[in-house]
Parts: sequence; C-alpha cells; structure tokens
Amino acid sequence: MLQQDLVISSSHDLRLVGLSIIIAVLASYTALDLAGRVTAARASARIAWLIGGGIVMGIGIWSMHFVAMLAFSLPIPMFYDMWTVVVSILPAIIASLGALFLASRRVLNLWQLLIGGTLMGIGIASMHYIGMYAMRMEATTEYNPPLFMLSVAIAIGASIIALWIAFQLRMQTSTVGWTKLGSAVVMGVAIAGMHYTGMAAAHFKASNLQVFTSSQAITNSLSWLAIGIGVATVVILGFALLTSFVDQRLAASGKLLEQQEVETIRSQQFIEITLGIRRSLNLDDVFNTTVNEIRQALTTDRVIIYRFNSDWSATIIAE
Repeated sequence: MLQQDLVISSSHDLRLVGLSIIIAVLASYTALDLAGRVTAARASARIAWLIGGGIVMGIGIWSMHFVAMLAFSLPIPMFYDMWTVVVSILPAIIASLGALFLASRRVLNLWQLLIGGTLMGIGIASMHYIGMYAMRMEATTEYNPPLFMLSVAIAIGASIIALWIAFQLRMQTSTVGWTKLGSAVVMGVAIAGMHYTGMAAAHFKASNLQVFTSSQAITNSLSWLAIGIGVATVVILGFALLTSFVDQRLAASGKLLEQQEVETIRSQQFIEITLGIRRSLNLDDVFNTTVNEIRQALTTDRVIIYRFNSDWSATIIAE
C-alpha cells in the first residue's frame, strides 16, 4: 500500500456531539421565537430585530457546526485556520437573515418557500464545507459524491421545513410552547443530520506516515475550546430569548394600556354626550314625559310627582 493511499480512521467525542445537537435545537428554538418578534415589530424596530436576530441565529447555527467539528478527531495533529473559520460564519448569518425575512412576511407562497429554502440550504452547506476547508493537517480530504449530494439535499430539505415551520408559528404569542419546542427539536436534529452526513462523506488520506503520533494534548485543548464556544453560544441565545420575552411583555403591556386609554376616552365622550343631552332638555318636558310613561305602565288615570323639602313638606312638581 502506498503511503498516500492510507485512509485515516476518525472518531467523535460523543459528549461534544450531544452538545452540538443541544445547541442546534436551542438555535432553532431561538429562530422560531425571533421570527415572531420580527413579524410583530414595526418600522425601525422590525429592521433591528431582523438584523440582530439573523446574527444571533447565524452564530447559533455556526456554533453547532464548529462544536461538531471539534468533536471530530484524527490520530494526527490537526488545527484550524481561524480566518477561514471566521469566513464560514458569513453564509450562516446570510441564510438566517433570509429565513427571518421570509418567515415574517404576510404571505409565503410555494415558490418563495422552495426558492428561499434552497438558498438557505446552500448557505448552510457552504458554511459546513468552508469550515472543513479550514482544517490544517498532513492529510488530503476526499468526498464520497453520493453522501456529499445527500448532505446538501438534507441542508436544503431541512431549510425548507424550518422556513415553513417558522412561518406557521410566527404569530404564536407564547414564548414557551410544546408545538414550538417540538418543531425546534425537528429542526435541530435536521441541521445536525446535515453536518454529520457531510462528515461521513469525507475521507482523509495521510500524506506523511511520520505524523501518526499521540495527539491527546491537542484533542483535550480542542475539547475545552468546544465547551467554551458551546457555553458562550448558550449565553448568547439565552440572552436573545430573554430580550424577546421582555419585548413581548412590554408590547403586551403597551397594547393593554392603549385599550384602557381608548376605553377611558370613550367613557368620557359618553358622559359628555349624556350631559349635553340632559342640558338640552326642558325640565317640565322631562317631568311630563315621566308622568305619562308611569301612568301608562301602571295603567292608572293619575300620577303625581312630589318633591320633598327639608322640613318634610311636599310640593307637587308634575301631575
């Protein structure tokens, strides 16, 4: 066997794999929640929620991908080019911005769903493979074409499903709900499935047999880096959800105050109209009308209205 034909066996840290899936689900849940805030916001606030939400959602998706990359290990020294890693964030943010924009629209027809989901899927797949290109090691990378195409198809399919779910749930007012949570789990597992399918499509061949040494120290350092990124991402996504929750409560309080103000104004208008009517009526006409109505109601021939004075004497007002 030639040295350059030696395929390197790989492995995954299952703890980091679990962490990456949790981040994917949390990022999906945050995306669903932010889609509702973008839909409910107006004018400049809508733009702010769209941009901020796209950045947060993009960072969440990228973080899931990078943590999953750090869960991957080879029996050779392996590093990452940080500039390439930073560049890989951009497709995730752009895809997230597009997702929030489409999910917050009043109408999302079938063609918009398919085209938008396809572009999103391509963006997520680009993020994944740019991230893999950032790997630096003495080995070459080859891809299995069917699995490569399957990973892209999963990215597109997951994006279409995620976009449809986000559009359907964008008007859900509750911050916590089983429907939203279940949808986030489906979306998160789909995103993670794309990543690990893409990793399964990659095969690594050593270019130097002498590099097969113990890389335990490097693996440990990458594991701590993955944990640090995971914790930071959870904090960022948690802060985004908290901000969304506070904004939702403030918006609900604002609407309640507006309704109370409208009801107060209507009550004042009713009182003013009533007083105006009372001022415009002649007192004798009011008394005479009252006497006639009471006489007809009681079927009597005579009705007398008295006014009692302070000395308990009575004065006939109307008869």
